Amino acid sequence: MRIVLPEPGKHIMEAHLTPDGRPSTPTVLVLNEKYEEVDAFIERPEALQTWALGEGKKLDSAAFLEAKFAWYDDDLGQQTMQAVLDIIEAASSR
Repeated sequence: MRIVLPEPGKHIMEAHLTPDGRPSTPTVLVLNEKYEEVDAFIERPEALQTWALGEGKKLDSAAFLEAKFAWYDDDLGQQTMQAVLDIIEAASSR
């Protein structure tokens, strides 16, 4: 695994935008044995992303951040890890 900081990895983030068109962290790329990209996890798990682009858009910035961090506190990273594992498992079956 290699962790790339936002500034040196800006070209990676810009090549994998969020659904609303932003470069963002984290951007997790899954590569095959030839170091070719097979899939990516971008920014948030699907449930949180759906909320952020729907109901979350109606909130002011402070309320949005409070709700987002409460979601992360409740989830404890489970959906993020599951999403990345799903990508890895799908890639390994190709």
